Amino acid sequence: MKIATMKEQFSPGYVLGHRVTPLPTIGDFAMLEVVTDPGTPGPPMHHHPGFSEFFYICDGTLDLVLEDGKRRLEAGEGATIAAGVLHSFDNPGDAPVRFVTGFSPRGFEAFFEGARVPCDEPDARARSVSPEKLGWVGANAAPLGMVIKEG
Repeated sequence: MKIATMKEQFSPGYVLGHRVTPLPTIGDFAMLEVVTDPGTPGPPMHHHPGFSEFFYICDGTLDLVLEDGKRRLEAGEGATIAAGVLHSFDNPGDAPVRFVTGFSPRGFEAFFEGARVPCDEPDARARSVSPEKLGWVGANAAPLGMVIKEG
């Protein structure tokens, strides 16, 4: 394949209250655009044993939450989290934050595809944090590459 297009990706959707859009890639990595509204909790503290994850902030402010504190990222800044490092994120601002996240090797996008509620469905954002979806996340996160911290 010499070109990847949006048509070959899963459709945009809400995952745990965050709007997630897959971005076309070729090769052994994947990228997503994420929009997080103010007050939307980040995912539970977790790590990825098999891959690193990067964050690049397009608009707004994102706090990366680490075991030893927070690292604030503003528009135009980025960071990479090594495999095995516990982390989460939140939006400390009063406006949405838009960022690109990616990981290599690819494969974790299957988590987002399975956890998402398509944006064009009624009440998609609210349904993405329903007990049913949270149960799906709890049952499927680790097998797909996201190990949630216990306790």
